[in-house]
Amino acid sequence: KRSPFMIEVPSAGQWHLVIEQEDPRRDVMAHVQVISLRG
Repeated sequence: KRSPFMIEVPSAGQWHLVIEQEDPRRDVMAHVQVISLRG
């Protein structure tokens, strides 16, 4: 299942908490980098 948190993430500080709850997988890390560059 794809995590929809990426779309519902308005701020960079918010997805950080979501990522802690979700399993730290390579997919998540890639999303984090993309969001980090955007924000």
